[in-house]
Amino acid sequence: MYATNAGPFTGIMPEKRKRVMVVVDQSIHSKHAMLWALTHVANQGDMLTLLQIQTTPNFHKDINPPPSSSSSSSAPDNLLVTLLGALCKACKPEVEVEALVIQGGPKLATVVSQVKKLDVSVSVQVVYGLVHQIRKINMQRIRIKDQR
Repeated sequence: MYATNAGPFTGIMPEKRKRVMVVVDQSIHSKHAMLWALTHVANQGDMLTLLQIQTTPNFHKDINPPPSSSSSSSAPDNLLVTLLGALCKACKPEVEVEALVIQGGPKLATVVSQVKKLDVSVSVQVVYGLVHQIRKINMQRIRIKDQR
């Protein structure tokens, strides 16, 4: 958590700021999750962390890439989070944005470790298939109403 520069003599109570983490990938659903977090969760002064997890190394650059847990210097690797971060700043400039590209194994384990490491308040992730299931349930409800 973060605290503002308020103190006991300023008459302003320290305000806790949130760190909101959104796990992103190449899908359009990630962009929607990021925009949802930006409009529904993140407030002025909060930190929005965009996390992209690369499960396989980029072999087109180097056949034997050096082992590393984090990568933020390569332009093709962080292009997605850089563009999404710029979109966040354009939509809501009062929210701080950071972009991380992590080289990791299983996605869930990497997300959990980053949540703990960064002291994340809220984590937003796309769960594939969930939207389809919700639509399917809603269509069944509509059919039931139509049959009455």
